[in-house]
Amino acid sequence: MAKAADDITAELGREIKALRKDLAALVASVKELGAKEAASAANSAKEAVEHVTETVNMTVEEAHRRSEAAASEIESMIAKHPLTSALVALGLGYFVGRFRR
Repeated sequence: MAKAADDITAELGREIKALRKDLAALVASVKELGAKEAASAANSAKEAVEHVTETVNMTVEEAHRRSEAAASEIESMIAKHPLTSALVALGLGYFVGRFRR
């Protein structure tokens, strides 16, 4: 009977050792999967930031181009009609001054 108990104890020891080995492999797999998911999420975030940056830069460039075109057009109108431009500026200045009081 003691031999049977020793055999059972030895078998349980082998099973526990196998379970520990399987558990260690499972933990390693979970860590690896977590690292891959974290790297994937970081790459996705980086790509999103790059896309937003590119879009903002394009928008800023377009706004700058449009403002330069508008300034050029205003300068051209002032050069063509200097007296009218001066009178319009004087009138706007008067109304702004009146409404600020």
